[in-house]
Amino acid sequence: MFTDIIDTLRKLLAAGALAAAANLSLPQAHGSSALPLNLRQIIQSAGIIADATVQSVNSYWATPSGAQTLRTKVTFQVNQAVKGSPGSTFTLEFLGGKVGEQSLTVEGVPQFQPGERYIIFSESPAKAVVCPILGLDQGALRVIHDQESNVDRVFRHWGQPVNAQENFVSRSPAVPGVTTRDYLRTANTVAEFLNRVRASQ
Repeated sequence: MFTDIIDTLRKLLAAGALAAAANLSLPQAHGSSALPLNLRQIIQSAGIIADATVQSVNSYWATPSGAQTLRTKVTFQVNQAVKGSPGSTFTLEFLGGKVGEQSLTVEGVPQFQPGERYIIFSESPAKAVVCPILGLDQGALRVIHDQESNVDRVFRHWGQPVNAQENFVSRSPAVPGVTTRDYLRTANTVAEFLNRVRASQ
């Protein structure tokens, strides 16, 4: 049943701030200074573009400039690289994380779980930044399997389908009980989306 994809989106969104969304007319905004990026901008700015699966997530205490803070390393298994040379795996570091009872959350920075699949647009892994994903969560596109059609479809981090008709700079979160399955089925397949990316390089 195609409801599986809606259930998957519900579970993913329930883990983040989007779970509080109650109305599609109220798009989510993060408190960062990241400007909205269109698809061409995000492609041209990326050091790495890859279809990748989260392999591990590890938070730790760091002391840059003598100040102790939490950081998180996320390692990705590369399914296919579209830009850059990430190798078979690559690791990105983010400000924030959780160690024991201590946690630090940076608004707008995407949260990852092992086993999740994404199309990643990122800075070079060697670059030390708050969030190497371009435009914060704008550069982490979820890949979710559509069991009814037996294809993998691409969604923004907040659940919005990715396709040629949707404005790439808009933020219209998927809302459980409101978003329709027909709307979700407009999402590009991975192959369709990556063809769009390659055509824009």
